[in-house]
Amino acid sequence: MSYKYQKATIAEIVKVYRSIPEFSHFKSLADLKKRLAGKPHLILAAYDCGEVVGFKIGYGKNNREFYSWLGAVNPTHRGKGVAHGLLNAQEQWAKTQGFQIISVASTNRFPSMMRMLLRQHYKIVNFEQRSNPDNNKIHFSKSLI
Repeated sequence: MSYKYQKATIAEIVKVYRSIPEFSHFKSLADLKKRLAGKPHLILAAYDCGEVVGFKIGYGKNNREFYSWLGAVNPTHRGKGVAHGLLNAQEQWAKTQGFQIISVASTNRFPSMMRMLLRQHYKIVNFEQRSNPDNNKIHFSKSLI
């Protein structure tokens, strides 16, 4: 299956955002927009036959670092390389924008995400222990230069 990766708007990704069972509480569109306001950012979508099936949202934390904030793939399209394609497209965009580092955080609840990051040469740079080990937060970083 061939997916197309391109810039999108929050309105375009909201349907797939709301279809993600792991997102126990949804941020409103206003909350998403507020987080991105005034920052260089990328909303990237994966399309299959014109339908958004996954997305990745990130923003510049500063002139040097791009933070990959939020992303997911519709459950019916998982295991088909969509997340990997989104990650690669996001890295390429961040690099062309002059960012030198890309960072992301995940939790133990998402082991497939962590495996993908490690396979793509992301390094663990920090760890936040929580009362529930499933919610332990692992911070990753990758050099883009």
